[in-house]
Amino acid sequence: MKTAKNVALLDYGLLVLTATLIGIGFIMIFSSSYQQSVMRFELSPTYFAQRQLQWIVVGTVAMLACALVNYHLLERYATPLLGTILLLLVAVLLFGEDIYGARRTLAGGSVQPGEAAKLIMIIYASAWLTSKGEKIKLISYGLLPFSVVLGIVAGLIILEPNLSTALLITITAMTMFFIAGATLRQVIVCVAIFLLTCGLLFTRYPHARERITQMISAGGDPSQGTNEQAQQFGDAFKNGGLLGRGLGNGDLKTNMPLPWTDGIVSVIGEEFGLPGTLFVVALYLGLTFRGLRIASQAGDGFGFLLAFGITIWLVYQAIVHVAAATGLGPLTGVTLPFVSYGGSSLVINMSAIGILMSIAQGTGQGKNWKGAAVNARFDFWRGYGRPRLSGPRRLPGTASTTRRRTGGRHIPRPAPRGAVISSGRAAPRSAAVSGGRAAPRRAAPRRQLAAAARLFGRRRPLRRQ
Repeated sequence: MKTAKNVALLDYGLLVLTATLIGIGFIMIFSSSYQQSVMRFELSPTYFAQRQLQWIVVGTVAMLACALVNYHLLERYATPLLGTILLLLVAVLLFGEDIYGARRTLAGGSVQPGEAAKLIMIIYASAWLTSKGEKIKLISYGLLPFSVVLGIVAGLIILEPNLSTALLITITAMTMFFIAGATLRQVIVCVAIFLLTCGLLFTRYPHARERITQMISAGGDPSQGTNEQAQQFGDAFKNGGLLGRGLGNGDLKTNMPLPWTDGIVSVIGEEFGLPGTLFVVALYLGLTFRGLRIASQAGDGFGFLLAFGITIWLVYQAIVHVAAATGLGPLTGVTLPFVSYGGSSLVINMSAIGILMSIAQGTGQGKNWKGAAVNARFDFWRGYGRPRLSGPRRLPGTASTTRRRTGGRHIPRPAPRGAVISSGRAAPRSAAVSGGRAAPRRAAPRRQLAAAARLFGRRRPLRRQ
């Protein structure tokens, strides 16, 4: 019964948006891969589509499991999750397979710990920032330890090397740190350190510097750049024109390297034109709105930061992918969430949506999982002098427990033990007056006595003394 009730409280708007993106992705993966599966890899035309369908099933199970479990369990196990992902990242560096000059996967390429690190870092950051509260304004309690943890996670991913994933994790964590209440001075320091680190990475990894140079030389038109892959992405958009060439009729996808991953949005542009591309963008805008709404209605600070972090992570990743395909950003290899081919990416993204649903169903009835009617809201307009998270408060229009039990009538709190019931301020029995006698008891109104009797279940009504 409890599971059925939780299923009924799922955020079906978020579910429809996610399912639509996954459905579009499955169709486009088949459309972009069936020719290369035969001619280039000598596999079945439906090989990549079948593999993606298997991951969709696994991701659906993971999403429902996360949606039906209390999200506060993640706060309890945030540190063990972080330790586990650190061990996996170290294992990738030691035992990972070298593919295209990078070590990013385990178990024959099926497991990519860097994808899981995105979600786990959000979970840990949410729990850590919530526990610190006002102390994050202090350098020793806020910026310094947070930067150390973030630097360790991002550093292990950079060593693979996987600069785009490290960049996404860093930007997402910095945004969460700012929203949780960091001061303007801390934000400036974070941005300065981030830019300095990017400059050092460009000198350490020549391919990253080369991609930036190619993006600048293209001038916003990837077909005019010097990178062959970027040129193919731009030519695909031009070949599709305004309305596209129709599903399966794209010509340039046969020459693209892995169009079902890095270039999936360019295939959509070639076959469905501008309307199809804008429809996909609209789905991500709807996903953003639903995620931020869930965050603003979360029952506590942890739920707010967790929902906010998941939402901006998915948005940032979609922006990076689309920018790379349209020439507005460097080529990164980042997948388009829910649309591009990839098992680890899809399962982790669907698990994140399940966590959003768990937060949503905890606050959908104006209550959190523990039953307290509370609300966390944005305080952007209050400046940088205080956290942008307010404390728990009762939702507007929600009656207190006492008022619900008494039909909306105000019932005063019962007097503490050792005090006398009175219409005014209670006085202790031991209070003495002149002559050593105790103060006489004042009579309580009959209406208050009757209401107190009904509230506390007394069989006999209280009598005046």
